[in-house]
Amino acid sequence: MLLMSNSKQEIEEVISELASLELNFNLRLNKKKSEILTVEDVEDIAGIKCRKEVKYLGVRVTTDRKEQRRIAKEQIQRNLNSLRWRLKGGEPNVVQQLTCCLARSLLIYIGTPMVVAGLWKRQEIDGLEAGLYRKILFVGSGIANKAILNTMTSIRLAGDAITSIARKVWEDARRQTRLTTYFDKEEYSTERQTW
Repeated sequence: MLLMSNSKQEIEEVISELASLELNFNLRLNKKKSEILTVEDVEDIAGIKCRKEVKYLGVRVTTDRKEQRRIAKEQIQRNLNSLRWRLKGGEPNVVQQLTCCLARSLLIYIGTPMVVAGLWKRQEIDGLEAGLYRKILFVGSGIANKAILNTMTSIRLAGDAITSIARKVWEDARRQTRLTTYFDKEEYSTERQTW
């Protein structure tokens, strides 16, 4: 659970309110596992440790704005590199499309809190997204970010990509069946092998 507050007094009230839930709903706040992210030099608030950096849903969050931007960009790039490595040897068009879709999803997942916290503006997100697409699609620096983003809005839908792959599989299967039938009739016995 993530709770946000504008003051020490307000967070103390929220913690007190959570503690009151134990009596009525048998819910208990585990203060040992809880952390408060704050810019203030406070050791704890209402028995909960205060930190300058925490981990939330697997994402490092820090009070240092410049460091938070770097962490967000690094996490997006690490996830994209992991996907590329796992899809190594796949059909290039499919790999590119999957990577572009993941890039957009990661930007939404990681970028939303960055915008809410006032750490990124729309222009920064567009620049980051265009930069990711440049790397994925091997586009040079001579093309404007706006042109890249306009091109990416027309990316083939997942359904179209799946249909294309399925069509290729069926064509390969038909070709294999014709070859098997040909060899069975011409060079081998009349026993047909099916697969």
